[in-house]
Amino acid sequence: MMDRPRPADAEDALRDSNALLRAVTEGTDDWVYVKDRDGRLLLVNPAICKAFGKPSEDLIGKTLAEYVPNPEEAEAIRNNDTRVMESRCAQRFEQTITIDGAARTQLATKTPRFDAAGNVIGLIGISTDITDRKKAEQALEMTNEALAATVAEKTAGLTELTQHLMRIAEDEKAKLAAELHDELGSLVTAIVLDAELVLKDLPATSPKLVERQKEIIELARRAAQLKRRIIEGLRPLLLEQFGLVPALRDHLRQWKATTGIAPREYFREDLVGLDRDAALALYRVAQESLTNIARHARAKHVLVKLDQTPAGIVLVIEDDGIGIARETLQRPTSHGIFGMRQRIAGFSGTLTVEPGAKGKGTRITVHLPPDRETGMQRTSSSETAVRGNAGM
Repeated sequence: MMDRPRPADAEDALRDSNALLRAVTEGTDDWVYVKDRDGRLLLVNPAICKAFGKPSEDLIGKTLAEYVPNPEEAEAIRNNDTRVMESRCAQRFEQTITIDGAARTQLATKTPRFDAAGNVIGLIGISTDITDRKKAEQALEMTNEALAATVAEKTAGLTELTQHLMRIAEDEKAKLAAELHDELGSLVTAIVLDAELVLKDLPATSPKLVERQKEIIELARRAAQLKRRIIEGLRPLLLEQFGLVPALRDHLRQWKATTGIAPREYFREDLVGLDRDAALALYRVAQESLTNIARHARAKHVLVKLDQTPAGIVLVIEDDGIGIARETLQRPTSHGIFGMRQRIAGFSGTLTVEPGAKGKGTRITVHLPPDRETGMQRTSSSETAVRGNAGM
């Protein structure tokens, strides 16, 4: 038969328990407190007394409004206490208490206190001062914001520089194209005309040179054709004279003749408000994308889509080739992607590169919003004028 605890043993256990409680509550810088249902303090540890500069007897029995100087802070803490007691569950809050003009932020963990019948009769709380941590977080946030602003400023500067260099390059291409057209074009034309005049007299004077002269004329004509292709690559004349859609259609015709692939076309014929520079940017993206497809994609089918919606102009170039490896895509300078993105960024647009239909091939999507830089006007979604088949 087990012996019952002697009264002395029970008293010793109670003293040990009280000593442990005092050691825990008195040896910490955290606030430890007990409140009744009405919010009156029933227990406070020395850390609370030190913070308010009052002995425990001046705090016991007081409500928040009587010892927290700021009424709004007292009300906020009281609302938190009420939520804990009504929910009957422990909760954690950030709360602010201003003492002697110094605001301190606390992380408070509050648990409802129950009687033997299970009724909530108050709460038990432990509050940890996190003021220094909050200040560090705020300082870090301010540093991050300043860093983000610096990065944004530098990025904007680099984008502007890139756009400036691209404009210079396009101007130089235009000058070179004009010189090729005027100077070289005149020379090649003169060579062809003179060679044809000589050819007329050769059958009578030197019949053996007739075939050779015909070859010379053919070479001169090929040089003229090469000159036209170079000029078109430097500055597409159709784009300047007739707009983006005719220029794209002609480029696709030439691309088909070179690659043997007939792209599917979906072109919005009546693009509204697209200025020359924005049109040139879209043309260059299409040109670069198609060049990449011809060089790398091993594609059998290609879709080129140009449309306009109330949200802006959308250009899509999609192929069913081998696609671009993920590690290659992650390099911003690969496959001319960086250059294309920079062109489009100058018009507040976006360029995305992703896998094509069913994860096969590559889809490049360009979106130019209607804004003051492109000069585009918003159009009704009911306006449609398309050509070709949109499906891959």
